[in-house]
Amino acid sequence: MALLTGFEQPSKKDLAHLWQEGFFVLDTSVLLNLYRYREPARRDVLLAMEKVKERLWIPFHVALEYERNRLSVISSKRSAIRKVREKMSSLPELVKSSLSGVDVFRRHSHIEMQKFLESLTKLSDEFCNELSELEKITGDVHERDFVREKIVELFAGRIGSSPSSQADIISLDKEGSARFSREQPPGYLDASKEDKKGAQAFSYAGLEYQSKYGDLYIWKQIISWAASELKKAPICFVTDDVKADWWWIIESGGPKRLGARPELIEEIRREAGTSFFHIYTPDAFLEAMNEFAGASIKPESVSEARDVSRRSSVRHTNQSFGIISELAFATWLRESLTPQETIEEEFIPDFLVKSGERTVRAYEVISVSRLDESIHQRLESRFSLLSDFLEETTDFDVRVTLVCTNIETARAAFEYLRDITWPSNRLILCAGYVEGETYKHLGCHVREDLNAQSCMS
Repeated sequence: MALLTGFEQPSKKDLAHLWQEGFFVLDTSVLLNLYRYREPARRDVLLAMEKVKERLWIPFHVALEYERNRLSVISSKRSAIRKVREKMSSLPELVKSSLSGVDVFRRHSHIEMQKFLESLTKLSDEFCNELSELEKITGDVHERDFVREKIVELFAGRIGSSPSSQADIISLDKEGSARFSREQPPGYLDASKEDKKGAQAFSYAGLEYQSKYGDLYIWKQIISWAASELKKAPICFVTDDVKADWWWIIESGGPKRLGARPELIEEIRREAGTSFFHIYTPDAFLEAMNEFAGASIKPESVSEARDVSRRSSVRHTNQSFGIISELAFATWLRESLTPQETIEEEFIPDFLVKSGERTVRAYEVISVSRLDESIHQRLESRFSLLSDFLEETTDFDVRVTLVCTNIETARAAFEYLRDITWPSNRLILCAGYVEGETYKHLGCHVREDLNAQSCMS
């Protein structure tokens, strides 16, 4: 019980009723994550969906976002595998090259370095072959998409209607602007959002949509469907978007998610008469299915769903964001080259920019999803790795760039870099951020003796 609607916490009885009679609405990310799971976990998740098939539903905008982003998810998975394989294939030569400078082969004959290098090469080759096989079975954008076929089967007749006119969308956009100004959920934390191609708006079937209002479109379509078809039945929204514009989050020894934002619960009850509204992350959905629906989903599948959600949701972790940030940075770097310059990808540092045969500058990328105490250790580790490279070269600078998930973190990182010391005036410390999949450069600090000179773009 609570004094006001929306603030009550769900009870076991509420959740049991949800699983007996409620409907489950899936967010776009839940569908796209099916491509990111390994086969056993994907099979379990699809079986879970099959178990509640008659009570599944997706808004029209979820279907639209899924179709617009499906191929890029497939492509990015293959690209990530290819990138790892390329890095691994060059590892033996990089190790050999780095050891040659200390003359280890001639001065220390008792060290069997050649034997080690041969073993390393063999391991590298075996791993690269495994990655090549994995790439083959991952699927490509031109191949038959079995995941899509299953999604089409599951949601046949269970997709919401599209907006009837541009006027309806414009009305929602105006409402979104007002809601965002007062931080009313959902979606206000996406105020600067662009789509995957960097566009703030896109069109489909003659209608134009604003990328930043995607969550609001989904939310309003859920309310409309609930009001017209569900007759007060419980609703559960499954999403791996864990931001505070969907979730009620409080600080209690760290952030704790209590459930849906009270404003959302109150709104859907008031406008649609919904008796109970709840939110699950994908892993919590699977765990609850075991508890309330008698499913037998393996713990490994639940763990994988949790890990994939953490990696894919708004780039909340370094593992997924590391891939996105480096690809975005590489694209930005290529676009900033002069006609005479070319780019080479390396191990340490990440990129060399060359004019003819001469290296003119280098870049090392550090992905930052949040600025915490670990950033100091990460910088120190990177400085140490770059020290040999700096000793072997003399005539160009290395730009160590913190690539952040958003402009606020990038600004904080830029200020942090201003106040630290670093070991060489050939190191330039920079900060920027990624929006969509586009890198945006914020600025750099240049050390002259012990004084940092700042330049913000």
